[in-house]
Amino acid sequence: MGFSYDYNSLMHSDSYKYSNGAGPAMKPKRPGVTKMGSTTGFTKNDLAMINSLYSECQSKNTDLLLYRFLFNRITSSVQQT
Repeated sequence: MGFSYDYNSLMHSDSYKYSNGAGPAMKPKRPGVTKMGSTTGFTKNDLAMINSLYSECQSKNTDLLLYRFLFNRITSSVQQT
Protein backbone atom coordinates (compact mmCIF):
# COMPACT_ATOMS: atom_id res chain seq x y z
CA MET A 1 0.00 0.00 0.00
CA GLY A 2 2.98 2.32 0.44
CA PHE A 3 2.12 3.95 3.77
CA SER A 4 4.66 4.87 6.41
CA TYR A 5 4.42 3.35 9.87
CA ASP A 6 1.93 5.31 11.96
CA TYR A 7 2.65 5.21 15.70
CA ASN A 8 -0.43 7.34 16.34
CA SER A 9 -2.80 5.08 14.41
CA LEU A 10 -6.08 4.18 16.05
CA MET A 11 -5.15 0.55 15.44
CA HIS A 12 -1.90 0.89 17.42
CA SER A 13 -1.96 0.02 21.11
CA ASP A 14 -0.61 2.31 23.79
CA SER A 15 2.88 1.26 24.90
CA TYR A 16 1.56 0.31 28.35
CA LYS A 17 -1.62 -1.49 27.25
CA TYR A 18 -0.23 -5.01 27.72
CA SER A 19 2.35 -4.11 30.33
CA ASN A 20 2.92 -6.23 33.43
CA GLY A 21 3.43 -3.04 35.43
CA ALA A 22 7.22 -3.12 35.25
CA GLY A 23 7.40 -0.66 32.35
CA PRO A 24 6.06 -0.35 28.82
CA ALA A 25 5.19 -3.53 26.94
CA MET A 26 6.68 -2.07 23.77
CA LYS A 27 8.97 0.80 22.90
CA PRO A 28 9.08 2.73 19.62
CA LYS A 29 12.16 2.22 17.47
CA ARG A 30 11.93 5.71 15.98
CA PRO A 31 13.76 8.33 18.09
CA GLY A 32 11.55 11.11 19.41
CA VAL A 33 8.31 9.13 19.45
CA THR A 34 6.78 9.54 22.90
CA LYS A 35 3.13 8.56 22.31
CA MET A 36 1.71 5.50 20.63
CA GLY A 37 -1.89 4.82 19.65
CA SER A 38 -4.88 7.14 19.43
CA THR A 39 -7.97 7.21 21.58
CA THR A 40 -9.56 10.22 19.93
CA GLY A 41 -10.08 9.12 16.35
CA PHE A 42 -8.55 8.38 13.01
CA THR A 43 -5.22 9.81 11.92
CA LYS A 44 -4.82 11.09 8.36
CA ASN A 45 -2.87 7.92 7.63
CA ASP A 46 -5.70 5.72 9.01
CA LEU A 47 -8.20 7.42 6.72
CA ALA A 48 -5.89 7.14 3.72
CA MET A 49 -5.42 3.41 4.35
CA ILE A 50 -9.15 2.83 4.80
CA ASN A 51 -9.93 4.72 1.60
CA SER A 52 -7.22 2.83 -0.26
CA LEU A 53 -8.55 -0.51 0.94
CA TYR A 54 -12.11 0.46 0.03
CA SER A 55 -11.07 1.66 -3.42
CA GLU A 56 -9.09 -1.52 -4.03
CA CYS A 57 -12.06 -3.69 -3.06
CA GLN A 58 -14.37 -1.72 -5.35
CA SER A 59 -11.99 -1.79 -8.31
CA LYS A 60 -11.61 -5.56 -8.03
CA ASN A 61 -15.36 -5.95 -7.53
CA THR A 62 -14.74 -8.10 -4.47
CA ASP A 63 -16.90 -8.63 -1.44
CA LEU A 64 -16.43 -5.80 1.01
CA LEU A 65 -16.61 -8.02 4.11
CA LEU A 66 -12.97 -7.36 4.99
CA TYR A 67 -13.45 -3.62 4.65
CA ARG A 68 -16.61 -3.75 6.75
CA PHE A 69 -14.85 -5.84 9.41
CA LEU A 70 -11.95 -3.40 9.66
CA PHE A 71 -14.20 -0.36 9.67
CA ASN A 72 -16.43 -1.82 12.39
CA ARG A 73 -13.43 -2.82 14.48
CA ILE A 74 -11.88 0.64 14.20
CA THR A 75 -15.07 2.52 14.95
CA SER A 76 -15.97 0.26 17.90
CA SER A 77 -12.57 0.86 19.48
CA VAL A 78 -13.18 4.63 19.28
CA GLN A 79 -16.55 4.24 21.00
CA GLN A 80 -15.03 2.20 23.85
CA THR A 81 -12.62 4.94 24.93
